[in-house]
Amino acid sequence: MSAAAGVELKAEEVTTLAQVVEFGLMEHVTLFQEVSECARREMALHKRLLEMKEEWTDIVLPCAPYRDAGVSVLGPLEHIQLMLDDHILR
Repeated sequence: MSAAAGVELKAEEVTTLAQVVEFGLMEHVTLFQEVSECARREMALHKRLLEMKEEWTDIVLPCAPYRDAGVSVLGPLEHIQLMLDDHILR
């Protein structure tokens, strides 16, 4: 906001409409709205990503022994694939 208005603005607990007009911020309302909308979308995306990350914390990959080779292979992964597909769509 400071850069757009060309005036150094300091954050205060309360800002009055008179101060907004005095600093000439009304001329830049469209810019502020665009920035605000971008920030809102970014915050919503960040929250969705955190929710998805939280969903993956309890996922356990099933392993089963492979014949008599002494190694394990991944078991059925259908639920993991469904969850992954759902997250890709989000």
